[in-house]
Amino acid sequence: MVILVINIFNPIVFSVDQQGMYHIYLFRAVLLIIQSILFFASSLYLLHLMKIVDKNMHLHILARAMFGLIMAVMLLLHMTYVPAPFYSIGCLIATCCYYKFIVENLKDDHYQELDRLLRREQEYKKQINNIELIANTDPLTGVKSARAYSEAISEIDDLILKDKLQEFGVIVFDVNNLKSTNDKYGHKMGDILLMTAARTIIKYFTDNDLYRIGGDEFVVMLKGKQFTNRKMILADFETEIENNVKNKGVIIASGISIYRPRQDTCYRLIFERADLRMYDCKALLKVMEQSYH
Repeated sequence: MVILVINIFNPIVFSVDQQGMYHIYLFRAVLLIIQSILFFASSLYLLHLMKIVDKNMHLHILARAMFGLIMAVMLLLHMTYVPAPFYSIGCLIATCCYYKFIVENLKDDHYQELDRLLRREQEYKKQINNIELIANTDPLTGVKSARAYSEAISEIDDLILKDKLQEFGVIVFDVNNLKSTNDKYGHKMGDILLMTAARTIIKYFTDNDLYRIGGDEFVVMLKGKQFTNRKMILADFETEIENNVKNKGVIIASGISIYRPRQDTCYRLIFERADLRMYDCKALLKVMEQSYH
């Protein structure tokens, strides 16, 4: 740029006369030779770098070296035949090589990196989901855990607060004779009793709505079809339990409570009613058990 400014006031590279004729001077050739030498030298240096850098960078370095060599050759040609646009042709060819072997390659690398990051993110999400699934699953019975139950309570309370909860009920279950089974036969038999109890409840209520909230306590949150058919389902369940009392099978007390809009201000009120009814059922089952055995 400095030389071009100087050339305006003191032509040392080229000039145009009044007839429009283009005249060149020696300094133009000197400039082109200097540029050619710089391009050629940089290309040699880049080719030397290929011996010491990682092989993954060889294509990038070679493309840069080719850029310099193309420009060096085109500048020399530009000196031999002035009217031909060798300089511009060299820039176009060199830029195309640079784009093809470097920019496109960098784009591919970028896409591969994005793909790798996306796969890693998906793997992290999968791991998080697995961790959440483990945390929300009771390891003994396979039903939902107390942690999942706490989250469900928060959701129900939020719906009650917004007056959006409809057709909802709770059944509280308690497994009879767990302590006596543990004391008499050991905790392994107690675990079997709990697993049997969970399977018995799942026969009538989906495991997706069944929570183990304590040692021998389970809760089912009634929604949708289970809420609509609750009386029939619970009647069938109670029939099986009565048969179990007679045949010394697993005995599970139950108590149900239905959400009362604008009266139940939180989940706890619904649960407490169901819990009281469960204890009444538990006492009744104890009496029945004594009468049969």
